[in-house]
Amino acid sequence: MSSSLISSITVRDQLIGAGFYLTDSSTLNHVCWAVDGKKTVLFEEPNDPSSKTNMQPAVLSAIVVLSKQGFFLTRDANWRGPSEIIPHLHDVKASCLGVAARVNPFRDDFSALLVHARTLQASAASHEEALLVGFVHDNSIKFQHVLFQWAGVDTEEPDDASVPLDKWPVHNDIATLELERMKGSYCAVPIPAYNIANHLIHPATYRRELQGALVEIHFTLSHCAFKNKDTFTADVHTLQVLRAPHTVSSIVKHCLPSSFERPSPSATCSYVQGKAMSSSKKT
Repeated sequence: MSSSLISSITVRDQLIGAGFYLTDSSTLNHVCWAVDGKKTVLFEEPNDPSSKTNMQPAVLSAIVVLSKQGFFLTRDANWRGPSEIIPHLHDVKASCLGVAARVNPFRDDFSALLVHARTLQASAASHEEALLVGFVHDNSIKFQHVLFQWAGVDTEEPDDASVPLDKWPVHNDIATLELERMKGSYCAVPIPAYNIANHLIHPATYRRELQGALVEIHFTLSHCAFKNKDTFTADVHTLQVLRAPHTVSSIVKHCLPSSFERPSPSATCSYVQGKAMSSSKKT
């Protein structure tokens, strides 16, 4: 058993002991849905059931692999320009799918996680035939993070973790132009994601360091209903990489000259002869 797996199992044990590890069925007994503005939010069950004041949103936890499929947990959620669904860059939400790890106990944990997540959704559904979307997929869990926050003169106090847009990287020219228009009105909110060394991951390396990684993720859950569709949203509270993504380490590195050098006749001849010899062998 690798040291990283042993460390991950230790983290799992700590999460179970702390409570709100969604794989643990007892978590369902310590949370409740309550209205918060225009949506319902999953809260910690108060010690006094008759008291509904000063309730705290439940911060659930899980250990999952961040799938390479549907990975948009990046600095600009891969925004490529206006669309009917996402007309502006400031409307994007970074997102990803959490899937089961290949090793136990995390593989079996994920099966229980799906069961309990569906139970939470069903308990908040507006009616029996409502279409439940957003959080639980067939074999995955969707998480999201709001990347940009309004910072105009009429805004509430901005998030302590927000940063000015002139320090925020985006990946294409369209997003760069849109970012310029947003300056003065919006600020960026970094994903609270930490690498194995417990350092905050830089926005420019979100994909490289998170896609395919085994992570400890903490999140809150909310729900809103419109017509016949109930949408559930799991917002990332914080996440920690437990095992880095698998990378290809056997890349051949070529030592190239600093200036152009035309191949010598002997080198060209050897190459041509080599092809001729290969052809003769096939015949």
